[in-house]
Amino acid sequence: MDEKPTDEDLIQRVKELELESARLKQIEEEIKHRLAYESALSQISAMAVQAEDIAKFQDESLAIIGQTMGVSRAYIFEHRPETDTMDNTVEWCSSGVLPQKDHLQGVPAGAAPWWVATLKEGGVICFDDIEQIPDEGAKDLLRPQGILSILVAPLFVSGRYFGFIGFDECSLYRKWPPEDVELLLAMYRIIAGVIERQRAEQALQFEHSQLLSIFDGIDEPMHVSDPKTYEVLFVNHALAAKLKKNPIGKMCYREFQGFESPCPFCTNKIILEKYPASYQWEHYNPVIEKFYSLHDRIIQWPDGRYVRLEMAIDITERKRAEKDREKLQAQLNQAQKMESIGTLAGGIAHNFNNVLMGIQGRASLLTVDKDPSHPDYEHLKGIEQCVRNATDLTRDLLGFARGGKYEVKPTVLNSLIQHENRMFGSTKKEIRIHEKYAKDLWTVEVDQSQIRQALLNLYLNAWQAMPGGGSLFIQTDNIIIGEEYSKSHEINPGKYVKISVTDTGSGFDDAVRDKIFDPFFTTNVTGQSSGLGLASVYGIIKNHSGFIDVYSKKGEGTTFYIYLPASEKDVVTEGSASIQRDIQYGQGTVLLVDDEEMVAEVWRKVLEQLGYRVLVAVSAEEALEIYGKQKDEIDLVILDMIMPGKGGGETFDGLKQIDGDVRVLLSSGYSINGQAREILDRGCNGFIQKPFVLDELSRKVKEVLER
Repeated sequence: MDEKPTDEDLIQRVKELELESARLKQIEEEIKHRLAYESALSQISAMAVQAEDIAKFQDESLAIIGQTMGVSRAYIFEHRPETDTMDNTVEWCSSGVLPQKDHLQGVPAGAAPWWVATLKEGGVICFDDIEQIPDEGAKDLLRPQGILSILVAPLFVSGRYFGFIGFDECSLYRKWPPEDVELLLAMYRIIAGVIERQRAEQALQFEHSQLLSIFDGIDEPMHVSDPKTYEVLFVNHALAAKLKKNPIGKMCYREFQGFESPCPFCTNKIILEKYPASYQWEHYNPVIEKFYSLHDRIIQWPDGRYVRLEMAIDITERKRAEKDREKLQAQLNQAQKMESIGTLAGGIAHNFNNVLMGIQGRASLLTVDKDPSHPDYEHLKGIEQCVRNATDLTRDLLGFARGGKYEVKPTVLNSLIQHENRMFGSTKKEIRIHEKYAKDLWTVEVDQSQIRQALLNLYLNAWQAMPGGGSLFIQTDNIIIGEEYSKSHEINPGKYVKISVTDTGSGFDDAVRDKIFDPFFTTNVTGQSSGLGLASVYGIIKNHSGFIDVYSKKGEGTTFYIYLPASEKDVVTEGSASIQRDIQYGQGTVLLVDDEEMVAEVWRKVLEQLGYRVLVAVSAEEALEIYGKQKDEIDLVILDMIMPGKGGGETFDGLKQIDGDVRVLLSSGYSINGQAREILDRGCNGFIQKPFVLDELSRKVKEVLER
């Protein structure tokens, strides 16, 4: 039979059960607290992942942890290294506890040296009674806040001391178990992570803003795009102003070049391969209508992507200047080429005139004694007509030769052009001529026959471009040419008369345009053109101090623009007296000076037929020697202007030194202008143009002798 428990045993058992119940209750409370702590940390951790507003996150986190732990206050202090002070930046208080945040700003770190040193070394400050703190300065700061117990842990951000996070207990002397310290340290790590992330984002944002600010401060257009997707990520103010729109988020090839697919000249592949080096190239942008020197490179964008950065430097003016230089160089080359050919042409024309002089002289010798009824008379007149035709050819040659102007006089071009139009229209009836003349057209100083020749050549060129017929538009205008335009065409600025000749013919391309004024260049079928027409026009206009330009497009016709400098001189109206054609005989001694012996011999005989005694010299030296010995016998010197060695001008001066009253008739295949005019101004008595005919020579000699 079992022994009955005594009262003492029962009492002992009850005590044991009570102790076990208390222990179980304590364990239950600990588990409850731990679960609450873990739940709070889990909630705070979730908030940390999505936190965008750091201040809001800290406020909410402190509220959660403060309520979970049941403390009086939870707070974060930030240390300001620049002032070595501490600020209460975030604070949560339980109900009935007075906030202290406003009173705890700019607290000197030196006021609590042990406190600050402990935290900077990574130590945790944990006291159930603040009076146990070995820092009088710290206690002086804590007592006014009603704090009895305190738990504080340091905050380190990116390895540097940031401040501290802590709990205050103002209602009791609270013991802080290890789990409370662990919770606080866990909170520190979460908050430090959020602060680190925020700082990184702020630094990234600052770098981004700074980068964009730098780009916006550059006057040259810049943009950033994704080399893989072609998305525009950024344009600076300079480019946005030129585009007059916001292209960000759109495709670069569409916004910058107007293409519907990536540019065929895109440099993305090149700069990706050259990274980190840059790549420079030039391009004309059709959207902005500018030439740019482009500098491309790959850079890392703040979001980590490798992107394309392009800066465009406007080189439109440089390109225009280069084009102008090329044009000027081409014009210079053309001018030099024309100058060389002109010199050659002048020499050919001079020599050809001498040949014509020989032919004309012999025809004159045969004609002088023959009656129009003579069987050979018509043949001789035909020879003279051939000489005149050949003379016209020499005029074409002299048209682009130096000194190719003949008889220059003030002229109003409207009537001259109208007359030429009527003449051309009467022979080319398949061409419809449309005329538009400026009222009060300015006067120009021109050789009228040469201008007629230039117009005729342009009309013939147009006619050949319209084999089936067409329209010819002729227009005159007064214009003023400014400095810039005049420099590009190497002429003087000022007032000009403009003649426009437009046809509806086949036109031509730029390759033909570059050669259109070259001598012997022609687009016509072989045998239809000598190729001298437009070259002659060029020379004629150039010798009148003007210039000619042309615009043409294949299949759309051609326009020639002639510009001639205006003159202030009045037009001289000449009488209509008929020119005497009869032969004038005379007497006296003539010294004929010509380096061509054939010409001299023929015209010696002609002059003898006219009744004169003739002495011949084939050089300047011989002429001066003969005149020096026989000056009293010689009544007239016929002097060729162009001779080897001493020319006509120097020979004339030598004759004047021998006899100041010497009579000289100057002869030349060139015009009366230029050298001939200078000699006439120095006292020469007359001028006759080669090749001349018998009656013309007879009248001129008689005129000088009787003067």
